Amino acid sequence: MITDVEMPGTMNGIELAKLIRERWPQIAIIIVSGRTSADLDGLPANISFLEKPLCSKLLCQHLGG
Repeated sequence: MITDVEMPGTMNGIELAKLIRERWPQIAIIIVSGRTSADLDGLPANISFLEKPLCSKLLCQHLGG
């Protein structure tokens, strides 16, 4: 799953990542943000964080390609 830190609604991407990891631990997660000051404290293990703008080569590496 790829999510941005900032999302519309009441849940942000970090909260979504925590929920996904809890319910479906086998799903790979990548969080992206254009803000380098994203609060990543308490992020579950094995979650990748990439800064925007995304480099397609780096994204492919994290996707296993």
